[in-house]
Amino acid sequence: MPIKTRRCVDEDLEGSVAARSTPSARTVNTTGLAILSDELLLEIMSSYPPSSLLNEESGRYSVYPLSSTPTRHETLLALSQTCRNLRRFFRPYVWQCLELCGFKPKYRKGSIIKIRAGGHVPGTEGDGRNPNTEIIRLLGIVTRCDPTLANFVNKGSIINVQVVADLETCDSTLSELACCMTRFPNLHTIKVIYFPNDLPRDIPAESPFKDHTYPQICNLLLDEATFPLVLSCPNARNIQANPNSETFWSLPPYRDYASATALQEVGIQFRALRQEHLDLLSLFPSLRTVSCDLVFYQSIATDVKIRNFFRGLSRLSHLKTLRASILSDRRARYGGPKVEEVLSRLKRVMLDIQKTDHEDKTIVYTLSGEVEKDHSIYLPFQRDTV
Repeated sequence: MPIKTRRCVDEDLEGSVAARSTPSARTVNTTGLAILSDELLLEIMSSYPPSSLLNEESGRYSVYPLSSTPTRHETLLALSQTCRNLRRFFRPYVWQCLELCGFKPKYRKGSIIKIRAGGHVPGTEGDGRNPNTEIIRLLGIVTRCDPTLANFVNKGSIINVQVVADLETCDSTLSELACCMTRFPNLHTIKVIYFPNDLPRDIPAESPFKDHTYPQICNLLLDEATFPLVLSCPNARNIQANPNSETFWSLPPYRDYASATALQEVGIQFRALRQEHLDLLSLFPSLRTVSCDLVFYQSIATDVKIRNFFRGLSRLSHLKTLRASILSDRRARYGGPKVEEVLSRLKRVMLDIQKTDHEDKTIVYTLSGEVEKDHSIYLPFQRDTV
């Protein structure tokens, strides 16, 4: 049974009969919910931490939102509709997470926008509304219909957009998003995933963004079609792209961008290495984290491209975390290195760097062919060896 909530906004207890009867009734709440202190409300919020797009390697490019996200939103929304005090406290948290699910007839509000779209879920499922149109409508609510909501969105906001491959609405959706992003000065993370399953590959996804600059954005999670957004984010520190961003980094505009910024983390999915791509790591001398895909290579010992890649990693003197996708042993039976062989090589790279910078290292990896979850190897620096 759904939770019944009070829709009344002007819950003026001081205007009630009990409040007007005696002075003491003004200080004793005898008819409504107990007013909890903000400290207790913060304890409630601690049970519903915001989801992160960056923490878990296995979920970075997932089409589907984290399972806890709908539960968190629905709980906070119900609390915000309970009484005036809870509305005051929880409403900002509700609007910090803008979520739209095209696979259901209902939508969710906040500054994380998530759409299950493309070939995974038909755009007309649910009540038949186009998810791209819903994105435009909800962005309009925040920026035009009720601009006060932008104050909530602005408190450390994240935008996560997965755009439906729809010829009639995709361009207008990206254009609206490009304009709205300029109105959120605290926007720090954006994920824009495009599903051009039935669209031409030469869609100019960069056109809505090329006339804007987003100096506030630090973290980008993109795919091949939306990668040109990088050029509009001069202060980016973390750029993850799936699957073939190395193709872009070899082009002059992106090489110039890399040399002019101080990137600390970059995800390069080395799936179709060419020789010119192996020099890319030299573009990012300040990298602290690298993400790589090692699933498609048959040999760690004899593949020249892989050896050159590891050699390039060893030159990154600031590298702290190495993220990798590795072929599981179950699938490696049909060709490919064993997990321990790959991990041994990754450890050797990190320990070689550790000899120079004397700092702790971390390897985070997922196993392809198994239930995707993150595994970690922590390599502390042994100071007594110096």
